[in-house]
Amino acid sequence: MDETKPRKMVSRNVAIALGIICIILGAIIVSFFAVANNMNGTIRTDDNQINSLNSQINNLTDICGIWDNVVLFSQNVTLQAGGTTSFPVFANYSGILSVEMEGTNESLLSQTWVRAFSRHWLYPVYGSEYGQVYPVDYDETRNYHGDFSDGQTGQMDTEYFPVLPYANAAQPYAGIIIGNNSTQTVTEYVTITYYY
Repeated sequence: MDETKPRKMVSRNVAIALGIICIILGAIIVSFFAVANNMNGTIRTDDNQINSLNSQINNLTDICGIWDNVVLFSQNVTLQAGGTTSFPVFANYSGILSVEMEGTNESLLSQTWVRAFSRHWLYPVYGSEYGQVYPVDYDETRNYHGDFSDGQTGQMDTEYFPVLPYANAAQPYAGIIIGNNSTQTVTEYVTITYYY
C-alpha cells in the first residue's frame, strides 16, 4: 500500500508575516537607492564647489604672489627734444609697473626720464574718520641711466613703480610719462609691464 504523505501547509499567520517582511524589505531597498542617488547628486555638487574654491584659491595665490603680468605697451617711441609722451594705466589689483627703455645711444638714453603717478582713495572703516575719503597720491620721477647693455641692440634700463587699484575703472588712476631732456630727437624701444 502506498501511503500518501500529507502535504505540509504554512499557516495563514506565517504567510502574512512573510508578506509584511517582503514589503518592508522592498521599501528599504527602494529608499536605499533613493538615498544613494541623492548622495551622488550631493557628491557632484560638493565636487563642483571644491573645484570652484580651488580655482579661487589659485587666482588669489597668483594675485598675492604677483605671478601674473600683462605687457601694456611694447614698441618704439620717438621723443622730440624736450618732449614727453604718456600712457594711461588701468589696473584692478595692487602690483608693480615695470618701465623698460632700450636705445642704441647711451648718452641720449641717459637724458630720458620716466614719471609714474597714481591716485588711490583711502576709506577708513572705523574710528573718528569713518566715512571720510582721503586721496593718496603717488608721484615719482626717475632718470634713466642706460647702465645695462643687453649685448645686442645697445643700452637699456628698467625702473619699477608701485601700483594701487582705483575705485573707478572708467578713469585711469595711474599713468606713465616718459620725457626727453636732450636737445635731440630720441627713438627708444619702450616696454611697460604690469605685474600683479
